[in-house]
Amino acid sequence: MLAAMLRLGRTVRCWAFVGAVLCGLATAGPARGDAVTVVCERNAPALVDYAARELQRYLYLRSGELPRLRHRVPNGPAVVLGVKASPILKGLTFDVADLAGESYALVNGPSVESARRSVGASGTETGRYTDTAGTEAGHYGRTLYIVGGSELGVLYGAYRFCEHLGIRFYLHGDVIPDDQTPITLPEIHERRAPLFSLRGIQPFHDFPEGPDWWDGDDYKAIIAQLPKLGMNFFGLHTYPEDRPNAEPTLWIGAQEGIAADGRVRFGYPSSYYTTALNASWGFAPKKTSAYACGGALLFPEDDFGSEIMRGFAPKPNTAEEYLEVFERTGALFREAFTLARSLGIKTCIGTETPLVVPKLVQEHLAGSQVGTKDLYLGMFSRIMKTHPLDYYWLWTPENWTWENVKEETVAQAVQDILAAKAALGEAGEPFALATCGWVLGPQYDRAYLDKILPKDISVSCISRAVGHDPVEPGFATVQGREKWAIPWLEDDPAMTSVQLWAGRMRRDARDALQYGCTGLMGIHWRTHAVAPNVAAVAQAAWDQSGWPTGGDNSANSPQSAPHVPAGDFYLDWARAEFGADIGAEAARILTMVDGRLPRPSDWVTGPGGYRPDPRPWTEVAPEYAFIDEFATLRGSIVGPGNLARFDYWWSQFEFLRATARMRCVWASFNGPYERMKQETETEKKKRIASEEVLPRYVELVEAVQTAYRHLLNAADTTGELGTVCNLEQHLFPGLLEGPRVDLETVFGAPLGELAQLGPKYAGAPRLIVLTKRGSVAPGEPLEVETIVLSAAVPRQAQVFWKPIGKGSFQSIPMPLKARRTYTAELPAVAKDKSGIEYYLETTLESGETLHWPATAPSINQTVIVESFSIEEQQL
Repeated sequence: MLAAMLRLGRTVRCWAFVGAVLCGLATAGPARGDAVTVVCERNAPALVDYAARELQRYLYLRSGELPRLRHRVPNGPAVVLGVKASPILKGLTFDVADLAGESYALVNGPSVESARRSVGASGTETGRYTDTAGTEAGHYGRTLYIVGGSELGVLYGAYRFCEHLGIRFYLHGDVIPDDQTPITLPEIHERRAPLFSLRGIQPFHDFPEGPDWWDGDDYKAIIAQLPKLGMNFFGLHTYPEDRPNAEPTLWIGAQEGIAADGRVRFGYPSSYYTTALNASWGFAPKKTSAYACGGALLFPEDDFGSEIMRGFAPKPNTAEEYLEVFERTGALFREAFTLARSLGIKTCIGTETPLVVPKLVQEHLAGSQVGTKDLYLGMFSRIMKTHPLDYYWLWTPENWTWENVKEETVAQAVQDILAAKAALGEAGEPFALATCGWVLGPQYDRAYLDKILPKDISVSCISRAVGHDPVEPGFATVQGREKWAIPWLEDDPAMTSVQLWAGRMRRDARDALQYGCTGLMGIHWRTHAVAPNVAAVAQAAWDQSGWPTGGDNSANSPQSAPHVPAGDFYLDWARAEFGADIGAEAARILTMVDGRLPRPSDWVTGPGGYRPDPRPWTEVAPEYAFIDEFATLRGSIVGPGNLARFDYWWSQFEFLRATARMRCVWASFNGPYERMKQETETEKKKRIASEEVLPRYVELVEAVQTAYRHLLNAADTTGELGTVCNLEQHLFPGLLEGPRVDLETVFGAPLGELAQLGPKYAGAPRLIVLTKRGSVAPGEPLEVETIVLSAAVPRQAQVFWKPIGKGSFQSIPMPLKARRTYTAELPAVAKDKSGIEYYLETTLESGETLHWPATAPSINQTVIVESFSIEEQQL
């Protein structure tokens, strides 16, 4: 039945059939159970070689046995990878000539025996099939072919086959099933081609939850995950000076301001967010050592930010520092974007339009004849000398989404875009132009830019109402050019809350396809917390067949289109995430709350803020009853990886509930607190403070501690670290710190320990690895870093490593970097292209031993060496 459902020659949606495929792992295959071999031609193209070694390591992770990597098809079972014209595919009985570009086919092909019969047994080699004397007659295993219309198609096909084995991919890392099993090749006949030519992500700068806190390793780790998701686009927006501050993603200036090697000769203050910054989004500066409840242990320095800002917090202050920030940013993008280009990923950066010229640049150029076109030419020249780039996009301002924009304002933007177009021509068209923004065009004609701009400029926009509105219908009238829809994977008003939008992602992808969009990207900040949303939009970019009919509109505003049902999605997702034992019941709960989760956080002077909720908690609590249902599943989970993943989502849901209760307690505190502040008689003020305000303040502190504990239980990426910062520097000044000062003033003495958040961590001890690299460039050392989050002091931290699937583990000590951050370098990765596997171990003074990943030492983190060198790539 499975073979009939996976017919060759059409795009088939296989997520619902993975269970059947996995059953095949235990039943299909050769009678003698020979190990599967991975095959690609000798001197294969770089991405095909990379795909073969990626498949080799994932087969190892899935089975515990390392497959051989060979350059000819063996007698036993094999997975053969090649571009459709590869000699290694000659003799096949199925047609792959129509595969094009990024499309691929996964097909069971003839065995070596049948291939040999088709070419004759003369001993003459045809392709890679040879009649070799002495071969054991009659012993040939099943062969699975992964054939791509291009190198990239082969890579996508390899990752798709991994999904058939139960593996799942996300921005934050991979999910490997706990139950390792011998690999036997299932019956698969599947062809796939993308529905959109560009598919990817648009991480948004400006808040600590997003790429403001990514280091170079974070960029490279996330970019390397994109092909696993079938994605090929990575774009960044850049805020200009005073809106709220110039970001160093792009340098603005004339050509005379850059050296021949791309270094900037003249700079201006630019920055990404650090904890020392007095930000416009309502974040007060604060040293991380003052963070409460153990939050300080997550950060190695007081003024925390990305490596670009290290030593320059809150902002660069000197001319030399201005230049260094741009140099660091350019170097980061040079490595990250070169990796992206090697993996077939298009990169995109840009500025808002009309161009906002920094004040120091204006002063520097005062009296010169430098115009807007000259500035764009300088910016483009610097990009060309610094890092690869495929698209430069110009964003119309955010106020276009809520204001009636005047025609003269639109004309200024158009003039600015045309100036950029002219500059690009003078620069030799090193990349393409696009538009983007909070809307596709002005309110009087959303498709206006299509009517006025050259057709080789792509147009795009994010969805209105922070994604609660459907994809812009104006896309339907845009003709003859590339057009990209960018739904919200999450929204910043509810930044600190978990958001499940799989059904909405499907709706937006369906609408984008119907409008003829050629690109589908998702805007986001966090990575792990939005994993289901990322997976939903990634799948929808390749296949929208077989979706359940009907829809649900209960979670949307009246003008919104219904969500597409997502029960089948969550069934697959929950089984992979938590195991088959609770997968179906977890999926039922998640499907029930998809698009309906409560939203206790909102935009309050900035992202993810909170307001008091005047309702009693007894009225609010039923909104979170699903969490208790979810929690009951924990006792039925089998496997340490399944349990660790469950605990992450359980902690996210409990944090959601705890912040909702915090809001109710806050409201009950505010009444007496306001009466206390308004009372003028000293003794009466003290009585109100002592009898009414202080007890409620203690209750409020306890509610915050509960929420904080759940958040720390979920912290495993920089996104969650950003949420810790959001609580400490955005919420606490108004929620706790101001009232505490007022109470201490009334009492004339500090409050006791019960009335303040303590510094100690009270949760279960954890090992946290924020960045999970899966590959490194040739010669690139691998830096491994872990945070030991525990009340007990660590005695030691070690990393155990060995070549993938070979030999015994060796240990390397991980010296203390600062606070609870330990780090070590593993240069041995570069010695063997097949890579290494490693796990981390920490022993606490309490005697407890911690491991990362949770499945170690049986299933460990693996890292392979890429088939391409950064030094060999051309800008």
